Order: sequence, then C-alpha cells, then structure tokens
Amino acid sequence: MYFNKHNNMKLQKGAVLVTSLVLMAILTVLGVATLRSNMMDVNIHKNMQSRGNAFQCAEAALRAGEIWLNDEMSALPDEVTTIPDQSLFQVWSHKAPAIQDIYAKDLSWWIDNGWSGINLTDTDNQVGCALIPRFIVERVGTVDDGGGDVSIASRAKTGIDFFRITAFSVGMDQNTHVLLQTTFAKRLR
Repeated sequence: MYFNKHNNMKLQKGAVLVTSLVLMAILTVLGVATLRSNMMDVNIHKNMQSRGNAFQCAEAALRAGEIWLNDEMSALPDEVTTIPDQSLFQVWSHKAPAIQDIYAKDLSWWIDNGWSGINLTDTDNQVGCALIPRFIVERVGTVDDGGGDVSIASRAKTGIDFFRITAFSVGMDQNTHVLLQTTFAKRLR
C-alpha cells in the first residue's frame, strides 16, 4: 500500500485547530470566572475585617465611657443640652435635641460632639480603626430604690442613676461605621 503524504494533508480540514480554539476559549472563561470569584472573596474578607475592627473600636469606646462614669463620677453630673464638657463632669440630657435620632448622625457630628476613647488607630498595619473612636454619655434618669416611683424618668432624690453610653467607630476603609449603645447604672446619691 502506497501512502501519499501530500494527499493525506489535503484531507485535513483544520479540526485540531478548531478543537484547540474551543478548548482554549472554555479554559479562558473558567479562568476569568475563578479570578472574579477570588477577587469577590478578597473584597468580602476586607469588608468583614473592617467591620470587625470598627466593632472592636466602638466596644473599646463604650468601655472608656463606662470607666469615665465609674472612676470619675462621685456626684451626679450636670445635664446639658449643648456639647458637654468632660472636664466639668457634664453629660448630655436625654432630652437634648442634638442627640435625638443619634443613628442618623454623620462622622463630622461625632468628631465635633463625641469624646475620644482610647487611640486605636494603626493604619499601617490595618489594625484598629482609621479614626479614634468616639462616645457620648447621656443621663437617662434615676430609679428610686426606696419604695417610691420605679420609673426611670422619675428623677428621684435617691436611688440608682442610669446613663446611656453611645459609641461610634469607623473601620479601616472609612466606609464602615459602627454604633453601639449600653446602659450604665451607678448610685451617685
């Protein structure tokens, strides 16, 4: 049997080339999809880390407020409706218009009105928060523990005083904001 190399080549129609191109296109689409998925995972991780950092910083600011109330307050603080002075032992009145709808306050409000907690910023190592966390303290009321009015707004002469501490923090990317609140009770009279 005689084999003609030139005739056999004429029978080739480029099937290998077409098959190779189709496989390359499929592999390229799979590669791009995998890359996009990995990039999305990295972004999700960064967002979770930023939120976790902001939460931890806000928690530290809450603790700073509790420490201030516990260690610095030996008498009932003055309630004010304007920005309180921490050194004069003033706190926000719960009726102050400036702190109504506290959840809608923006970053500039917190910088102007909030007290700084501890410095937890380390932007080089992506630890902590981009800005120093802030907190405010407001007096909510007093519960009479002597058998009188038990409502928190009673303003009783003796009893346990209640304060609301609200903390605000920003994550590492400055797009993540966390607001936390706690209630603190202390007998001041």
